[in-house]
Amino acid sequence: LVALKLPGLKFRTIAGADAGEKSGTRVWVEVSDWTTWRPTELSFHLHRLACRYQPPNPFAKLTGTAARSFVIHVGSTAWWQALQKDGAKVDVDAFLKRWRTEADAFRESTRPFHLYR
Repeated sequence: LVALKLPGLKFRTIAGADAGEKSGTRVWVEVSDWTTWRPTELSFHLHRLACRYQPPNPFAKLTGTAARSFVIHVGSTAWWQALQKDGAKVDVDAFLKRWRTEADAFRESTRPFHLYR
């Protein structure tokens, strides 16, 4: 996770027990800079890492309600299809770049209608 260099986040490992009293090492995610953090990015990178560390692709086998729920929560059929097809090789950065471009264009096109500037 550190190698991803996600802005505004720090990661550290902690030892302890989970709610089921199973002991082990966990990763603690800390928001270190709220102004640079981009909340959506961590989830998409974690999807890719799940494919890498839980073969076969855990998303490829989702069907029915589970698949529909995933698409609703993520908000993108395109991401769902790419994740199913490419698994651990999915290009997260390309999706994030495209979505940032689309968000910037939407923000600019709606600027005349903002109530506060």
